[in-house]
Parts: sequence; structure tokens; C-alpha cells
Amino acid sequence: MKIPLEERIMKWVRILSVLLILFVAILLSLKLIEDLLKFSLGKISANWDALAFVATLITGGITLYGIRISISYPYNRELINTYPRRRKLADDIMHATLDTWRLTKRFYAEKEYDKMQAAVLEWLGKQDEFFEKASHVNDNIYFETRQLNNIYSDFEYLLQFEKKVIEEHKERLEAYFKDLNLTNINLSNEIDKIEKEYLELKRRYR
Repeated sequence: MKIPLEERIMKWVRILSVLLILFVAILLSLKLIEDLLKFSLGKISANWDALAFVATLITGGITLYGIRISISYPYNRELINTYPRRRKLADDIMHATLDTWRLTKRFYAEKEYDKMQAAVLEWLGKQDEFFEKASHVNDNIYFETRQLNNIYSDFEYLLQFEKKVIEEHKERLEAYFKDLNLTNINLSNEIDKIEKEYLELKRRYR
């Protein structure tokens, strides 16, 4: 049985109130002990407005908690509601770069450099589409998408040369594949973070 959000909020407010009451009790107990010691030594304690101080702490704590809930709730609810679309956009980018990476690896093994270039150019031809999709997910996905695009641009520049020249730069090609692999992993990790965030928020606000 799902517990309504309002009931769970009130549960935490009650817990917070109990903790504050305990804090007040401890504070007043310490003050009482202090006054008793001063009285026993013949020193009249100055008037200390402890209740006003404690009331301020309680009011401030409850107000801060309420403000935090009121601010975070709409934002978190939007993250939950937009998750399917954001996940779909991120997956589109992920699938496209993995397809390009696999094709270029296969053509590289077959020394089909023209086909490698064609595969890279297909990605670059859709770069605006990928940037637009990434911008609707989050800034981390957008950053990794730009990183991919920069690698593919450098990759394509080398593939413009003749076969002999390309093969003379085998180390650069291997470096491109390594960079692509690392960036693909980073992109995949960012997508996993989006899913984890969604599942956590969904559990919290169900």
C-alpha cells in the first residue's frame, strides 16, 4: 500500500519536532543546572530569554524544512515526468555513436577507409540533431555529445587522405578508437545516472 506524499511529509515533520523538543529539554536542563550552581555560590543569574531563543530555533528549523520541500518538489516531479522523453533522447545518441563505432572498427579491420569515412560523415551530418537532443536531456549528456563530435571531426579529417597516408598514421587511428570508446563509456554512465536519479525520485514521491 502506497503512503501518500503528504502523510510522509507530516511523518518527517513530527520526527523533526520531536528532535527539536529533545534539544530544548536538554538546553533548558543545562540552563537550570547553571542557575542552580550560580545560586548556590550566591550569584544571581542574569535574565536569559531562553524560551525566545529556543522558539526561534524551532520556527526557523520548521520553516527551512518547509521551504526546502516546496522548492524541490516541483523540480523533482518534473524530472520524473520528463524521464521517458529524456531517456529516449539520450538512448538515440548512444545507439547512433555505438553503430558508428562498430562500423568504423569493422571497416578499419578490412582496410575499407572510404567506408569508414562514409560512416563518420553520416554521424557528422546529424550533429545538429544530436546536439538538439542532448540539450533536452542535461548538460552532462550535451558535453559528452560534443566530445564525440570533436573526435569524429578529427577522425574524418585524417580519413580524407590517401590510403597510404592513413596507414602511416595507424597510431592516430588507434588513439581515435580509444577516445571514442572512453567517451561512449562516459555517455553510458551519464545515462545510468539519469535512470538512478529517476528511480530514487520515483520511490520518494510515489
